[in-house]
Amino acid sequence: MTIALLFPGQGSEEPEMGLALASADARAARLLALASDACAVDVRRAIERGGRAMTRTEVIQPAIVAVSLAVARALEDRGLVIDCVLGHSLGELTAACFALDVPDEDAIAIAASRGRAMAEAAATSPGGMLACATTPSTPGLVLAAHNAPDEHVLSGRHDALVAAERALAPHARRLAVAGAWHSRAMEPATAPLRAALGAMNGRAPRTTLISALDAREVVDGARAADVLVRGIVSPVRWVDALRAARHRGVSEMIVVAPARVVRSLARRTLGPSFPVRAVATPEDIESAK
Repeated sequence: MTIALLFPGQGSEEPEMGLALASADARAARLLALASDACAVDVRRAIERGGRAMTRTEVIQPAIVAVSLAVARALEDRGLVIDCVLGHSLGELTAACFALDVPDEDAIAIAASRGRAMAEAAATSPGGMLACATTPSTPGLVLAAHNAPDEHVLSGRHDALVAAERALAPHARRLAVAGAWHSRAMEPATAPLRAALGAMNGRAPRTTLISALDAREVVDGARAADVLVRGIVSPVRWVDALRAARHRGVSEMIVVAPARVVRSLARRTLGPSFPVRAVATPEDIESAK
């Protein structure tokens, strides 16, 4: 059996994500503490309580990376052989950090820098996102993601989103996001992100890393950094990436927490017979070995 780990992005957050593992696993607890230090918010408490802190891009991004990386590290520590990794949007950063064996401190610092830079870009160029089954030609909107065969995400100005939502009703829904992610509105965030990615220099993947930018294998740290920078202003080709992994011989996919959204997308793309599991808790991790 050839196993791929899937890493979720912003918008996948779930109540109490990672808390059970952090209570049982010292490394998971430390990753949440690193996220707290990086964004000056008690991330563990924010996850417990929910509320406004967990809607802030500069908080939720390092929080998700911490939770996902904790689950992936725990799976590996318990002997699971991971043959391939790929990530959706923010999850591509987590996947790259895992594959390149970037130290936890650096991984969380990069995630915090990404979150801050994107939040600042969104404040300068306000916008949002819309999920729909088709890709209409609407001025002011661009394709931000192809999530599943029946789901595209558009990104752009609020007025253009309102017009598209009306035109596509009832087959479109606004997403609860704080910016026009994966569009040129994020261009100001590219330089700060590139500066933060120095920890990837000189590193080589220890497992196959497939990019959701172009569904190609990432062969070194320099290429990973380039993919991550380009990714914040380019569409997520998630369908292509999943199919590329399957074409390479992946026979099972494990989605690390927070897993619900990405698990659904994988099942819709690969079909109900393809094995896709969610792993979040210590019990899940033990059964996945």
